[in-house]
Amino acid sequence: MGSPCNSLGNEPDGTALRGPILSQIVAPAGATCPRVPQFWANVHGPNVYKTQGDAYSSRYCQGGEDGCTGTTNDEFDPRGYFYVVRVGAAAVGQPVTLQLYDPAYVATGTRCSAAPTGTVNLLNWNPFTTLDAITRYARTATGATPNGFCSGDEPNSGLRQGAETATVTSFGLRGPIDTMQPSAAPPITTCVRQYPGFLAAQVTDLTLRSTNAAYNSRLAGLFHQWVTMCTFTPTRAGDHYLQVRTNVALGGSQGADGVWSGNQQVFSQAGDDLSVSGNGSNRFSVRAVSNVSGALSVSGWERMTIYANADAATQVFNLVRVVPASAGKMLDFAFFDAGDAASNGTIQLLPPVESTTPMGVCTGSGKVSGALTSCRITGISATNGWNGKTQHIRVQVPAAYTCDAASPGGCWFRVQVSFGTGTVTDVTTWTAVVEGDPLRLIE
Repeated sequence: MGSPCNSLGNEPDGTALRGPILSQIVAPAGATCPRVPQFWANVHGPNVYKTQGDAYSSRYCQGGEDGCTGTTNDEFDPRGYFYVVRVGAAAVGQPVTLQLYDPAYVATGTRCSAAPTGTVNLLNWNPFTTLDAITRYARTATGATPNGFCSGDEPNSGLRQGAETATVTSFGLRGPIDTMQPSAAPPITTCVRQYPGFLAAQVTDLTLRSTNAAYNSRLAGLFHQWVTMCTFTPTRAGDHYLQVRTNVALGGSQGADGVWSGNQQVFSQAGDDLSVSGNGSNRFSVRAVSNVSGALSVSGWERMTIYANADAATQVFNLVRVVPASAGKMLDFAFFDAGDAASNGTIQLLPPVESTTPMGVCTGSGKVSGALTSCRITGISATNGWNGKTQHIRVQVPAAYTCDAASPGGCWFRVQVSFGTGTVTDVTTWTAVVEGDPLRLIE
Protein backbone atom coordinates (compact mmCIF):
# COMPACT_ATOMS: atom_id res chain seq x y z
CA MET A 1 0.00 0.00 0.00
CA GLY A 2 1.24 3.53 -0.64
CA SER A 3 0.37 7.19 -0.64
CA PRO A 4 0.79 9.27 -3.79
CA CYS A 5 1.49 12.59 -2.02
CA ASN A 6 4.66 13.82 -0.32
CA SER A 7 2.77 15.95 2.22
CA LEU A 8 0.25 15.05 4.92
CA GLY A 9 -2.03 17.73 6.33
CA ASN A 10 -2.49 21.35 5.34
CA GLU A 11 0.55 23.02 3.76
CA PRO A 12 0.73 26.75 4.64
CA ASP A 13 3.39 29.00 3.12
CA GLY A 14 6.85 28.91 4.64
CA THR A 15 9.05 31.92 5.42
CA ALA A 16 12.50 33.12 4.38
CA LEU A 17 14.20 31.41 7.35
CA ARG A 18 11.70 28.56 7.67
CA GLY A 19 10.93 27.55 4.12
CA PRO A 20 10.75 27.11 1.27
CA ILE A 21 7.98 29.70 1.05
CA LEU A 22 6.13 28.05 -1.83
CA SER A 23 4.45 24.66 -1.94
CA GLN A 24 6.70 21.60 -2.07
CA ILE A 25 3.94 19.18 -3.05
CA VAL A 26 4.64 16.99 -6.08
CA ALA A 27 1.56 15.13 -7.34
CA PRO A 28 2.36 11.96 -9.31
CA ALA A 29 0.33 11.06 -12.39
CA GLY A 30 -3.29 10.35 -11.55
CA ALA A 31 -3.03 11.64 -7.98
CA THR A 32 -4.79 14.55 -6.32
CA CYS A 33 -2.64 16.30 -3.71
CA PRO A 34 -4.26 19.55 -2.50
CA ARG A 35 -2.34 22.06 -0.40
CA VAL A 36 -5.35 22.49 1.87
CA PRO A 37 -7.07 19.14 2.44
CA GLN A 38 -8.84 20.77 5.42
CA PHE A 39 -7.14 18.79 8.17
CA TRP A 40 -4.04 18.61 10.39
CA ALA A 41 -2.32 15.58 11.85
CA ASN A 42 -3.07 15.34 15.58
CA VAL A 43 -1.56 13.79 18.69
CA HIS A 44 -2.80 14.24 22.25
CA GLY A 45 -0.71 14.53 25.35
CA PRO A 46 -1.14 11.36 27.45
CA ASN A 47 -3.24 13.12 30.08
CA VAL A 48 -5.92 14.36 27.66
CA TYR A 49 -9.19 12.47 28.05
CA LYS A 50 -10.03 10.06 25.25
CA THR A 51 -13.34 11.85 24.71
CA GLN A 52 -11.33 14.53 22.88
CA GLY A 53 -10.92 12.17 19.92
CA ASP A 54 -7.49 10.53 20.10
CA ALA A 55 -8.16 6.84 20.67
CA TYR A 56 -4.56 5.72 21.22
CA SER A 57 -2.44 8.51 22.79
CA SER A 58 -4.74 9.25 25.74
CA ARG A 59 -4.19 7.27 28.95
CA TYR A 60 -7.46 8.25 30.55
CA CYS A 61 -11.18 8.30 29.82
CA GLN A 62 -13.65 10.85 31.10
CA GLY A 63 -16.41 8.25 31.18
CA GLY A 64 -18.67 6.69 28.57
CA GLU A 65 -16.18 6.42 25.70
CA ASP A 66 -15.86 3.15 23.82
CA GLY A 67 -12.79 1.05 24.63
CA CYS A 68 -12.55 2.09 28.27
CA THR A 69 -12.69 0.39 31.65
CA GLY A 70 -13.73 3.08 34.07
CA THR A 71 -11.27 5.93 33.59
CA THR A 72 -8.62 3.73 31.92
CA ASN A 73 -8.26 3.81 28.14
CA ASP A 74 -7.89 0.16 27.13
CA GLU A 75 -6.70 1.20 23.66
CA PHE A 76 -3.84 3.42 24.88
CA ASP A 77 -0.66 2.58 22.96
CA PRO A 78 2.52 3.99 24.55
CA ARG A 79 4.34 3.71 21.20
CA GLY A 80 2.20 6.50 19.73
CA TYR A 81 1.58 6.75 15.99
CA PHE A 82 3.62 5.82 12.94
CA TYR A 83 3.64 7.69 9.65
CA VAL A 84 5.11 6.11 6.54
CA VAL A 85 7.66 8.02 4.47
CA ARG A 86 7.87 5.94 1.32
CA VAL A 87 11.12 6.32 -0.64
CA GLY A 88 11.05 5.35 -4.30
CA ALA A 89 14.03 3.93 -6.18
CA ALA A 90 14.79 7.30 -7.78
CA ALA A 91 15.36 8.90 -4.35
CA VAL A 92 17.91 6.33 -3.13
CA GLY A 93 21.27 7.99 -2.57
CA GLN A 94 19.70 11.47 -2.69
CA PRO A 95 19.24 13.76 0.34
CA VAL A 96 15.69 13.72 1.69
CA THR A 97 14.55 16.51 4.01
CA LEU A 98 11.77 15.81 6.48
CA GLN A 99 9.88 18.95 7.52
CA LEU A 100 7.21 19.53 10.16
CA TYR A 101 4.77 22.43 10.32
CA ASP A 102 4.23 23.80 13.83
CA PRO A 103 5.77 20.72 15.51
CA ALA A 104 5.65 22.07 19.07
CA TYR A 105 2.52 22.29 21.17
CA VAL A 106 1.59 26.00 21.44
CA ALA A 107 -1.65 26.62 23.34
CA THR A 108 -3.60 28.90 21.00
CA GLY A 109 -6.96 27.12 21.40
CA THR A 110 -8.68 25.05 18.73
CA ARG A 111 -9.49 28.11 16.61
CA CYS A 112 -6.49 30.25 17.64
CA SER A 113 -8.76 32.53 19.65
CA ALA A 114 -6.76 32.37 22.91
CA ALA A 115 -3.29 33.35 21.68
CA PRO A 116 -1.17 35.18 20.75
CA THR A 117 -2.53 37.88 23.02
CA GLY A 118 -1.77 41.53 22.35
CA THR A 119 -1.55 43.15 18.93
CA VAL A 120 0.72 42.17 16.04
CA ASN A 121 0.48 45.16 13.70
CA LEU A 122 3.54 44.90 11.44
CA LEU A 123 4.30 42.41 8.68
CA ASN A 124 7.95 42.18 9.82
CA TRP A 125 7.76 41.07 13.46
CA ASN A 126 10.90 38.96 13.93
CA PRO A 127 13.58 37.30 11.77
CA PHE A 128 11.40 34.22 11.27
CA THR A 129 8.39 36.20 10.06
CA THR A 130 9.31 39.20 7.92
CA LEU A 131 6.48 39.37 5.37
CA ASP A 132 3.20 38.14 6.86
CA ALA A 133 3.24 38.37 10.67
CA ILE A 134 -0.19 40.00 10.88
CA THR A 135 -1.76 36.97 9.24
CA ARG A 136 0.57 34.24 10.50
CA TYR A 137 0.13 35.32 14.12
CA ALA A 138 -3.53 36.36 13.87
CA ARG A 139 -5.76 35.67 16.86
CA THR A 140 -9.17 34.59 15.61
CA ALA A 141 -12.01 36.88 16.63
CA THR A 142 -15.12 35.42 18.25
CA GLY A 143 -17.31 33.86 15.58
CA ALA A 144 -14.69 34.25 12.86
CA THR A 145 -13.06 31.52 10.79
CA PRO A 146 -9.41 30.63 11.55
CA ASN A 147 -6.97 31.41 8.76
CA GLY A 148 -4.80 28.83 7.03
CA PHE A 149 -1.87 29.19 9.46
CA CYS A 150 -3.96 28.17 12.49
CA SER A 151 -3.34 24.55 13.44
CA GLY A 152 -5.30 25.00 16.67
CA ASP A 153 -3.34 23.46 19.56
CA GLU A 154 -5.76 22.99 22.47
CA PRO A 155 -5.14 22.98 26.28
CA ASN A 156 -8.33 20.94 26.97
CA SER A 157 -9.50 22.78 30.07
CA GLY A 158 -11.85 20.50 32.01
CA LEU A 159 -11.12 17.62 29.64
CA ARG A 160 -7.73 16.54 30.98
CA GLN A 161 -6.11 14.80 33.91
CA GLY A 162 -4.31 17.11 36.33
CA ALA A 163 -3.17 20.72 36.14
CA GLU A 164 -2.37 22.27 32.76
CA THR A 165 0.95 20.88 31.51
CA ALA A 166 2.50 21.63 28.13
CA THR A 167 2.81 18.55 25.92
CA VAL A 168 6.28 17.42 24.79
CA THR A 169 6.06 16.00 21.26
CA SER A 170 8.70 13.48 20.16
CA PHE A 171 9.47 12.53 16.55
CA GLY A 172 11.83 9.73 15.51
CA LEU A 173 12.51 8.33 12.04
CA ARG A 174 13.09 4.60 11.47
CA GLY A 175 14.47 2.87 8.40
CA PRO A 176 12.90 0.10 6.29
CA ILE A 177 12.27 -3.38 7.66
CA ASP A 178 11.31 -6.47 5.67
CA THR A 179 8.59 -7.47 8.14
CA MET A 180 6.93 -4.06 7.72
CA GLN A 181 6.47 -3.74 11.48
CA PRO A 182 7.22 -0.09 12.31
CA SER A 183 8.01 -0.55 16.01
CA ALA A 184 10.76 -3.05 15.14
CA ALA A 185 12.27 -0.98 12.32
CA PRO A 186 15.88 0.21 12.84
CA PRO A 187 16.17 3.76 14.22
CA ILE A 188 17.91 6.45 12.21
CA THR A 189 19.64 7.71 15.34
CA THR A 190 20.52 11.14 13.95
CA CYS A 191 16.89 11.82 13.05
CA VAL A 192 15.15 12.18 16.40
CA ARG A 193 13.78 15.44 17.82
CA GLN A 194 11.74 16.51 20.84
CA TYR A 195 9.80 19.76 20.92
CA PRO A 196 8.89 21.25 24.33
CA GLY A 197 5.47 22.88 24.48
CA PHE A 198 4.33 26.41 25.34
CA LEU A 199 1.38 27.45 27.51
CA ALA A 200 -0.95 30.23 26.35
CA ALA A 201 0.55 32.75 28.80
CA GLN A 202 3.89 32.35 27.01
CA VAL A 203 2.42 33.23 23.61
CA THR A 204 2.00 37.00 23.23
CA ASP A 205 2.77 39.75 20.76
CA LEU A 206 5.80 40.65 22.92
CA THR A 207 7.29 37.15 23.20
CA LEU A 208 7.13 37.00 19.39
CA ARG A 209 8.53 40.54 18.86
CA SER A 210 12.30 40.44 18.31
CA THR A 211 12.81 44.06 19.44
CA ASN A 212 11.15 43.44 22.81
CA ALA A 213 12.98 42.28 25.94
CA ALA A 214 10.42 39.48 26.38
CA TYR A 215 11.21 38.01 22.94
CA ASN A 216 11.44 34.21 22.86
CA SER A 217 13.33 33.17 19.74
CA ARG A 218 12.68 29.49 20.49
CA LEU A 219 8.93 30.08 20.30
CA ALA A 220 9.20 32.27 17.20
CA GLY A 221 11.27 29.67 15.38
CA LEU A 222 8.62 26.96 15.83
CA PHE A 223 5.22 28.66 16.04
CA HIS A 224 3.33 28.45 12.73
CA GLN A 225 6.58 27.67 10.91
CA TRP A 226 7.88 24.86 8.72
CA VAL A 227 10.80 23.33 10.62
CA THR A 228 13.37 20.92 9.21
CA MET A 229 13.44 17.89 11.47
CA CYS A 230 16.39 16.26 9.71
CA THR A 231 17.91 15.41 6.34
CA PHE A 232 18.81 11.80 5.61
CA THR A 233 20.13 9.93 2.60
CA PRO A 234 18.26 6.65 2.05
CA THR A 235 20.39 3.64 1.14
CA ARG A 236 17.47 1.55 -0.07
CA ALA A 237 13.97 2.07 -1.40
CA GLY A 238 11.01 1.27 0.79
CA ASP A 239 8.98 2.45 3.74
CA HIS A 240 10.61 4.55 6.44
CA TYR A 241 8.58 5.15 9.60
CA LEU A 242 8.15 8.43 11.46
CA GLN A 243 7.17 7.65 15.05
CA VAL A 244 5.24 10.37 16.90
CA ARG A 245 4.55 10.11 20.63
CA THR A 246 3.99 12.32 23.68
CA ASN A 247 4.98 10.13 26.65
CA VAL A 248 8.80 10.33 26.51
CA ALA A 249 10.70 12.66 28.86
CA LEU A 250 13.04 15.23 27.36
CA GLY A 251 16.57 13.92 26.93
CA GLY A 252 19.69 14.08 24.81
CA SER A 253 20.99 17.59 24.13
CA GLN A 254 19.13 20.86 23.71
CA GLY A 255 20.14 23.20 20.92
CA ALA A 256 20.10 26.98 20.92
CA ASP A 257 16.74 26.76 19.14
CA GLY A 258 15.24 24.95 22.14
CA VAL A 259 14.80 21.66 20.28
CA TRP A 260 16.17 18.48 21.87
CA SER A 261 18.01 15.90 19.76
CA GLY A 262 19.66 12.53 20.29
CA ASN A 263 17.25 11.01 22.82
CA GLN A 264 17.17 7.33 21.83
CA GLN A 265 14.39 6.71 24.36
CA VAL A 266 12.03 7.99 21.68
CA PHE A 267 12.79 4.72 19.86
CA SER A 268 13.62 2.31 22.68
CA GLN A 269 10.99 3.14 25.32
CA ALA A 270 8.50 0.33 24.71
CA GLY A 271 6.18 1.15 27.60
CA ASP A 272 4.77 4.24 29.24
CA ASP A 273 6.43 6.86 31.45
CA LEU A 274 3.87 8.13 33.94
CA SER A 275 6.14 11.00 34.95
CA VAL A 276 5.37 12.60 31.57
CA SER A 277 2.01 14.30 32.00
CA GLY A 278 1.36 16.63 29.06
CA ASN A 279 -2.32 17.37 28.53
CA GLY A 280 -2.45 19.57 25.44
CA SER A 281 -3.47 18.50 21.92
CA ASN A 282 -0.80 19.15 19.29
CA ARG A 283 -1.68 19.61 15.59
CA PHE A 284 0.92 19.62 12.82
CA SER A 285 1.73 18.65 9.21
CA VAL A 286 4.50 16.54 7.66
CA ARG A 287 6.22 16.73 4.28
CA ALA A 288 9.20 15.02 2.65
CA VAL A 289 11.25 16.96 0.11
CA SER A 290 14.02 16.00 -2.31
CA ASN A 291 15.40 17.03 -5.69
CA VAL A 292 13.85 13.93 -7.27
CA SER A 293 10.31 14.61 -8.43
CA GLY A 294 7.56 12.21 -7.42
CA ALA A 295 9.76 9.72 -5.55
CA LEU A 296 8.45 10.39 -2.01
CA SER A 297 5.15 10.04 -0.20
CA VAL A 298 3.84 10.44 3.36
CA SER A 299 0.88 8.62 4.92
CA GLY A 300 -0.44 7.13 8.13
CA TRP A 301 0.29 3.54 9.12
CA GLU A 302 -2.77 1.45 10.11
CA ARG A 303 -4.27 4.28 12.17
CA MET A 304 -4.02 8.02 12.53
CA THR A 305 -5.78 10.92 14.20
CA ILE A 306 -6.70 14.07 12.32
CA TYR A 307 -8.08 17.46 13.32
CA ALA A 308 -10.39 19.70 11.28
CA ASN A 309 -11.03 23.33 12.23
CA ALA A 310 -12.35 24.81 8.97
CA ASP A 311 -15.98 25.94 9.17
CA ALA A 312 -18.53 23.83 7.26
CA ALA A 313 -15.61 21.62 6.28
CA THR A 314 -15.96 18.93 3.64
CA GLN A 315 -13.03 16.58 3.26
CA VAL A 316 -12.64 14.02 0.50
CA PHE A 317 -9.47 12.07 1.16
CA ASN A 318 -7.81 8.88 0.05
CA LEU A 319 -8.22 6.22 2.73
CA VAL A 320 -6.51 3.07 1.47
CA ARG A 321 -5.12 1.80 -1.82
CA VAL A 322 -6.78 -1.48 -2.75
CA VAL A 323 -5.36 -3.15 -5.87
CA PRO A 324 -7.28 -5.70 -8.01
CA ALA A 325 -5.48 -8.59 -6.27
CA SER A 326 -7.64 -7.80 -3.21
CA ALA A 327 -10.87 -8.54 -5.09
CA GLY A 328 -13.21 -10.61 -2.95
CA LYS A 329 -11.62 -9.57 0.36
CA MET A 330 -13.31 -7.58 3.10
CA LEU A 331 -12.38 -3.95 3.77
CA ASP A 332 -13.09 -2.81 7.33
CA PHE A 333 -12.51 0.80 8.28
CA ALA A 334 -13.43 2.49 11.52
CA PHE A 335 -13.61 5.98 12.94
CA PHE A 336 -13.71 7.12 16.56
CA ASP A 337 -15.35 10.27 17.97
CA ALA A 338 -16.65 11.91 14.80
CA GLY A 339 -19.12 14.78 14.89
CA ASP A 340 -17.67 17.59 17.02
CA ALA A 341 -19.29 20.26 14.87
CA ALA A 342 -22.14 22.74 15.16
CA SER A 343 -24.31 20.72 12.75
CA ASN A 344 -24.84 17.10 11.75
CA GLY A 345 -22.14 15.39 9.72
CA THR A 346 -22.11 12.73 7.02
CA ILE A 347 -19.43 10.12 6.34
CA GLN A 348 -19.43 8.13 3.10
CA LEU A 349 -17.05 5.51 1.70
CA LEU A 350 -16.34 6.04 -2.01
CA PRO A 351 -14.70 3.71 -4.58
CA PRO A 352 -11.63 4.76 -6.59
CA VAL A 353 -12.41 7.56 -9.05
CA GLU A 354 -11.44 5.47 -12.07
CA SER A 355 -13.15 2.26 -10.98
CA THR A 356 -16.38 1.40 -12.81
CA THR A 357 -17.15 -1.58 -10.58
CA PRO A 358 -20.19 -0.99 -8.33
CA MET A 359 -19.48 -1.02 -4.61
CA GLY A 360 -20.29 -4.15 -2.66
CA VAL A 361 -22.82 -4.22 0.16
CA CYS A 362 -21.77 -1.95 3.03
CA THR A 363 -22.57 -2.90 6.61
CA GLY A 364 -22.23 -0.80 9.73
CA SER A 365 -21.50 -1.92 13.28
CA GLY A 366 -21.23 0.24 16.37
CA LYS A 367 -23.41 3.33 16.76
CA VAL A 368 -25.18 2.41 13.50
CA SER A 369 -25.68 -1.25 12.60
CA GLY A 370 -26.98 -3.01 9.49
CA ALA A 371 -26.91 -2.30 5.76
CA LEU A 372 -25.78 1.21 4.75
CA THR A 373 -27.36 2.79 1.68
CA SER A 374 -24.65 4.20 -0.62
CA CYS A 375 -22.12 3.27 2.08
CA ARG A 376 -23.15 6.44 3.93
CA ILE A 377 -23.87 7.35 7.56
CA THR A 378 -25.73 10.58 8.33
CA GLY A 379 -26.73 12.51 11.43
CA ILE A 380 -23.29 12.34 13.03
CA SER A 381 -23.05 14.78 15.93
CA ALA A 382 -22.35 14.89 19.64
CA THR A 383 -26.01 15.66 20.35
CA ASN A 384 -26.94 12.43 18.55
CA GLY A 385 -24.69 10.39 20.83
CA TRP A 386 -21.55 10.07 18.70
CA ASN A 387 -19.14 11.56 21.22
CA GLY A 388 -16.50 8.98 22.16
CA LYS A 389 -18.02 6.25 20.00
CA THR A 390 -16.39 3.90 17.48
CA GLN A 391 -18.13 3.09 14.20
CA HIS A 392 -17.12 0.38 11.71
CA ILE A 393 -18.03 0.21 8.03
CA ARG A 394 -17.37 -3.08 6.25
CA VAL A 395 -17.57 -3.67 2.52
CA GLN A 396 -16.53 -6.63 0.40
CA VAL A 397 -14.29 -5.68 -2.50
CA PRO A 398 -16.26 -6.92 -5.57
CA ALA A 399 -14.97 -10.05 -7.32
CA ALA A 400 -14.88 -8.11 -10.61
CA TYR A 401 -13.14 -5.10 -9.06
CA THR A 402 -10.73 -3.22 -11.33
CA CYS A 403 -8.72 -0.03 -11.00
CA ASP A 404 -5.66 1.67 -12.51
CA ALA A 405 -2.97 -0.16 -10.54
CA ALA A 406 -0.24 1.13 -12.88
CA SER A 407 -0.83 4.73 -11.75
CA PRO A 408 0.32 5.94 -8.29
CA GLY A 409 -2.95 7.86 -8.06
CA GLY A 410 -5.11 4.85 -8.93
CA CYS A 411 -6.99 2.31 -6.78
CA TRP A 412 -7.65 4.62 -3.84
CA PHE A 413 -10.79 4.06 -1.81
CA ARG A 414 -11.86 7.44 -0.48
CA VAL A 415 -13.86 8.85 2.41
CA GLN A 416 -16.01 11.96 2.20
CA VAL A 417 -16.61 13.74 5.50
CA SER A 418 -19.12 16.59 5.31
CA PHE A 419 -20.36 19.03 7.92
CA GLY A 420 -23.15 21.53 7.42
CA THR A 421 -23.08 25.17 8.42
CA GLY A 422 -21.33 26.37 11.55
CA THR A 423 -18.05 25.79 13.31
CA VAL A 424 -15.99 22.61 13.20
CA THR A 425 -13.42 21.52 15.81
CA ASP A 426 -13.33 17.80 15.20
CA VAL A 427 -10.64 15.28 16.17
CA THR A 428 -11.25 11.81 14.73
CA THR A 429 -9.18 8.62 14.84
CA TRP A 430 -9.21 6.44 11.70
CA THR A 431 -8.17 2.82 11.20
CA ALA A 432 -8.35 0.46 8.20
CA VAL A 433 -7.89 -3.29 7.77
CA VAL A 434 -8.31 -5.74 4.88
CA GLU A 435 -9.11 -9.19 6.29
CA GLY A 436 -6.80 -8.70 9.26
CA ASP A 437 -3.93 -7.02 7.42
CA PRO A 438 -3.05 -3.42 8.46
CA LEU A 439 -3.17 -0.82 5.72
CA ARG A 440 -1.42 2.44 5.18
CA LEU A 441 -3.80 5.36 5.56
CA ILE A 442 -3.56 8.50 3.49
CA GLU A 443 -5.46 11.66 4.37
